[in-house]
Amino acid sequence: MKHVLTIIFLLVYYSWSYGQDIYKGNISDGKSKEALAYVNLGIVGKNVGTVSDIYGNFKIELDQKYDND
Repeated sequence: MKHVLTIIFLLVYYSWSYGQDIYKGNISDGKSKEALAYVNLGIVGKNVGTVSDIYGNFKIELDQKYDND
């Protein structure tokens, strides 16, 4: 049992220390303030991105190597 707890702790610690930043937000029209559904978001020239949901909400997890992009 002690080994199982040690392994679980190491897995959780590794996931916390991996170095990803999570960005969350909402996409809306500038004039009407209506949510924009299914908008593509990403970093130009990189293979990283996400799509907003029907309410304009998005969440993207980025490695720290993209901090300056």
